[in-house]
Amino acid sequence: MMLNFSFRSLLPVVAVAVLTAVKVAKSQKFGEDLETFSAPSPVYPAVNFRVLNVDHVFLRQDSPEPSGNSSLKVQTQTFLVTGPGAGILQSAVNASFGPLTVDAPISPDLLLSGRRILPVILVRQVRSSSPVVKILFHMPTESNISVGKERMGSGGNNMRKNGGAKAKDGAHCVTAYAFWETREVRGACLVSPGGFCMAQLKPEPAWFSSASRSGSSSREAGKTEGIKGLQGNLVEVYFQSRRDQTGQCTPQDSLQRVGVGRERYSGGSGTPMRRIGSVNLLRTPPGNPTFLRLRLGGAVVIQTSSKPLKTTDVATFYIFLASTSTLESFTLRATVKMGLSFSAARPSDSALWDILVEPGRGATPNTVSVVCHRKVTVTAKRGLLEVLQLDFVPKNVSEQAESQVISWRLELPGNVKDVGIMRIYTTQRDYVGLAPMVMNTDILNTAVLTGKMVSVPVKTLAVEADGSVTDVTNYTSCRSTEEDVLK
Repeated sequence: MMLNFSFRSLLPVVAVAVLTAVKVAKSQKFGEDLETFSAPSPVYPAVNFRVLNVDHVFLRQDSPEPSGNSSLKVQTQTFLVTGPGAGILQSAVNASFGPLTVDAPISPDLLLSGRRILPVILVRQVRSSSPVVKILFHMPTESNISVGKERMGSGGNNMRKNGGAKAKDGAHCVTAYAFWETREVRGACLVSPGGFCMAQLKPEPAWFSSASRSGSSSREAGKTEGIKGLQGNLVEVYFQSRRDQTGQCTPQDSLQRVGVGRERYSGGSGTPMRRIGSVNLLRTPPGNPTFLRLRLGGAVVIQTSSKPLKTTDVATFYIFLASTSTLESFTLRATVKMGLSFSAARPSDSALWDILVEPGRGATPNTVSVVCHRKVTVTAKRGLLEVLQLDFVPKNVSEQAESQVISWRLELPGNVKDVGIMRIYTTQRDYVGLAPMVMNTDILNTAVLTGKMVSVPVKTLAVEADGSVTDVTNYTSCRSTEEDVLK
């Protein structure tokens, strides 16, 4: 019976072809009295296949043609690898033809050519002020992802304490590539079974230039810009891996992916090239990080960095006034919660503005008020004029990233008021991205046979700048446009 899987395992389908050629002894010549009869068609024994030391399912093609295993044709058999097996003995395919038998080993790299190494691009938009593409790799094991609240290191030190030698034996050197036009950058990291590693790619400054685009990269970038309203260069990210027992993980030559030098042995070329996705490179002024902005009253602009605050950081809010504004005075009040506290206020130019600070007290201890009076009218400048800076420091920062809301209230002459909020984050760690990981990579959709729904648990991992990984599944929320997909 033909087995149809609408959602196959992420392990590869391995097709094994065994060529057999059997010389058939010539038939003895029959007597002349039998020459008038036609000789019967010869029947040859079928080739028997066995798959050893790996979990598998044999597949049969739904074809009207008779099986090739009863003729002199090429003998083929397709099977689906559903699990790694015990992992003690070498996986192999055995083919027998009468008294003849032959074994062919199944390369571990071939078994890993599917999604046994899971890649996640941590940041889809990379700015020239921080020109690093970061990709997290994970090699799941039979126990799936077992990251708890403890932190797991990345790179060569992420082997488990129990069975470290075994993890080293199964370690793979993963090479990540970024391609833009005819240029390429690459990076590598060593991942062990059950562990993580992070590869970092550093595009050249010219990659962030919008002056040169060609081919499909230009078309794809145009589509992306049309959808997201962003300008940048779209680069394609790929990876491949190879087994590495030395611990000296160096980037692999990408020419192997297109067949150049394919016949040469390079110490195990490993798995074929696989696409991870694309990253948009955005050009920003040097040293200019991303900001959060809030406009109040059509004239006052509040700006701060969008980077999460750590315990030793200071959140500085810059207060600007439009150069076209005729305001001579205004009052700005900021209210924070328990995660932040007011530190200091300072005018940007004391010759232009008088600043009166009223710290919170009494019924409003978490509210600071600043009264600003203009001394001199400035007409030469255009754009935004910086008035003052307000500093806040985080306190009681927890292990997980927390959202801190700052409420702003602008009061203008004539009893004109405007309000708004800004949201920043505090954390003890320097997170660089989130990585959703599917826990079960060996799933066959049996719903068509059993009528029971198949579920796939997903963990959300927070990745730090040094590659350390923390399970933050219980602190995150997910959304999906398909109600039946996400539960």
